[in-house]
Amino acid sequence: MKIIPFPDLVMGLGGKDEAGRILASFSIKINPDVENFLHNRIFDFEESHATRSYFAIDEEMNILGFYSLAIATYQITGRTPEDLKERLRGINNANRKLIPGILIGQLARFGGIPRKSLPGSFLMENALERIDAIHKEIGLRFIWLDCADEERLKDFYKGFGFSEVNKDKYCQMMAFFEEKELG
Repeated sequence: MKIIPFPDLVMGLGGKDEAGRILASFSIKINPDVENFLHNRIFDFEESHATRSYFAIDEEMNILGFYSLAIATYQITGRTPEDLKERLRGINNANRKLIPGILIGQLARFGGIPRKSLPGSFLMENALERIDAIHKEIGLRFIWLDCADEERLKDFYKGFGFSEVNKDKYCQMMAFFEEKELG
């Protein structure tokens, strides 16, 4: 099993039309938003540089799951809790209102793929390795994701250092990059 970027997947499947047909056949019934992204929005998001998506495939080029990453900013407002403001701004940026980060926008195993064939941890670890490389190049304060307000999902992400920061339609979770002094 390996992870490949979306453009490589499209080429490997014979082009945009064939890739779109194959992706439209995948079901992710437990998360209609992820399924909608995969069926209707992924090409637009990739072509407009809004996201980059990565697919887990097996040796026969069967698609098992995927995740998407995007640059994100968090806007600090008067409603932002003080402890979150402190974590987002860091020690030297007391007045900053827009904080740079990265969003894990999608992370899913396709319906019918057993957990043992593609553990969620495989996708998450690969995403975090990629994010760490980006962080080393450009600097980021946080990683953000939204998930259903289900203990099983929240516990999964907490195992990777995420904590709950807000509940809206979904549970918003963040992990933070620690500040390091130079020298």
